[in-house]
Amino acid sequence: MGTPLALRVHPQDRETLPSFLSRMAAVNGTSVLKFCSDMGVSYRGLINLNADDLKTFADLSALTEAQIDELVSWTGQAVGDVRMRFRGEIFVSRALRNPTMRGCPACLKEDLDTEPGAPSRRMVMRGDWQLRDATICVRHQHPLIDLWHDTSLPSRMNIGAHLDLLKDQIGNGTRAGVAVAPSPYDRWLDARLASGTDDTWLSDQPLYAATTFIRLLGTELVRQGLCKIPDLHGPERAAQAAGFDVVSQGPYAIRGALERLAARAPAGTSTPNKAFGELYRDMARAHLEDELFTDFRAIMREVILENWPIASGEDVLGESLSERRLYAINAAAQDAGIGPKLMGQLLVEAGALNEIDMGQTFPAEPFRDLIAEIPQRVGNAEMCKAMGATRHEFEALATDGAIAPRTKISTVKAPWLKSDGMALIEELDGLAIRVEGLGSDWERLIKARARAGLSFHQLLKQIRKSSMTLAKPKGEAGFSGFHVLKAQVDALKTRQKHSNPSFEGLVPAAVFGRQIGLRDGGKFLRFLEAGHSQSRLVQVPNRRAPRRYLNPEDIAAFRQKFVTTSMLMEETGLPRNTILANLRAEGVEPFRPDGQDFGKLFPRSKAVLCVYELSEARQREFSF
Repeated sequence: MGTPLALRVHPQDRETLPSFLSRMAAVNGTSVLKFCSDMGVSYRGLINLNADDLKTFADLSALTEAQIDELVSWTGQAVGDVRMRFRGEIFVSRALRNPTMRGCPACLKEDLDTEPGAPSRRMVMRGDWQLRDATICVRHQHPLIDLWHDTSLPSRMNIGAHLDLLKDQIGNGTRAGVAVAPSPYDRWLDARLASGTDDTWLSDQPLYAATTFIRLLGTELVRQGLCKIPDLHGPERAAQAAGFDVVSQGPYAIRGALERLAARAPAGTSTPNKAFGELYRDMARAHLEDELFTDFRAIMREVILENWPIASGEDVLGESLSERRLYAINAAAQDAGIGPKLMGQLLVEAGALNEIDMGQTFPAEPFRDLIAEIPQRVGNAEMCKAMGATRHEFEALATDGAIAPRTKISTVKAPWLKSDGMALIEELDGLAIRVEGLGSDWERLIKARARAGLSFHQLLKQIRKSSMTLAKPKGEAGFSGFHVLKAQVDALKTRQKHSNPSFEGLVPAAVFGRQIGLRDGGKFLRFLEAGHSQSRLVQVPNRRAPRRYLNPEDIAAFRQKFVTTSMLMEETGLPRNTILANLRAEGVEPFRPDGQDFGKLFPRSKAVLCVYELSEARQREFSF
């Protein structure tokens, strides 16, 4: 162990090793290069924190192990080609090593004013000034300023020589500048560097990743006007304050900010790159494989997957998507092999979208099977061929609902799925007996349907219940080969006839609607289905669904409560236009409960009062 020098200085708070070395040289009346040469240590070795040179220098300076560790921690020590350990944290070298050296002029002037001796032995360079994301001296509330620029590391770290040139400007205050208030970000960073104190969510995050993500996110929030930050002496500090306000609160707040940025991106053409700008580009390139940013990438990746229709197998911030989460119309159309317009119609029909919106996304999982099956759909001719059915048989099956298209959009030319038809054929094959030949006691299903006035639904129901025998000759395939016994069909027809209520006196609802002047039968049917007037459902032969009828009592009850323009014309003899004009004049509105439109249907109690008064007035007029 070497003998300590008689002339020594003491390390100051946050001082770097090159700063302390320069002050040791100055107090001994020499330059750093001559000091190192005289002491038998390598100047380059010291500024690069070589262990042997550090040990020799520590002995000469009477530094304890704790003091030398503190100096090294505020200097930054290389841990690989492009990484440094600084204050117990890992940083990339460029975040700490810059040709431009910065500092707080207020700190340096304070050094000059409070310490005796030559300026080069008094002024101290603090380690936090090196950090790219530190922009202010919190203690003096002063922005860090550029002091000197030197691309050569040995020359740049000759602290005393550079400060000697600045001593007059520092001493007379010409470099003082304007004080600024520290932001919460500034105070957080200062405390984290000084003691590791951090009571935010960021306490478990690497400091380099935290400061970088804060700055990048804040830049986008400020740029897009999503965060109002007061004047903080420059856009970088405003971005840091905005980013810290969000990131310090944790994943929920970060996701919220990213969601707001995503929502601002142009609909239909946006990408994460457009939505998040430099933040996305930095995370997708410079920090794509950096473990320090793992948590930030994961949060950002989730937001991307929840807002953009990323295809399976596509890489998102370093991870391949195993299964698509979202679709948009264009992506779904591409996977289904159809045009975007038709895809949009199918998605609206399926409930994936409320309207055709090319930029709107929807969850993939509920509609994955739909999109996958669309290429398998076929037209009428191919469906007939697959089922072994004639065109007439196929149309009858569809009319009766025995098979159903996968879409009700009339313009779709391929609405059928072969598997639906084949499922019916396979079911019937399992129920049918195989015979060598069939005599005149048997008839094909299509003929039985037409002769007995029964629907396929009714026939198939009996076959499934084993109440009707189904047969198929050996060697025949497809739907056309199925036969039933005529006698069993006739018996079913008789049973159906006796089981149906009497049709005597019944009037179809649509027919009655036309009789009273309501030409839009759909509106009158909705009126009856809503229960505003009594009617009844009757099962009709050869129809799967029952139909709505009115009997004389139903009609009488309706006429007692409601009238139409045609009914008023019949009852009063007045012209239609006169009746309508009088109803409008008296403010009589059609019957529309909860805004439902049932056509020109009026409450009798309101309509007849004004119309009948008009009719009686006309009669008195003609009696004179």
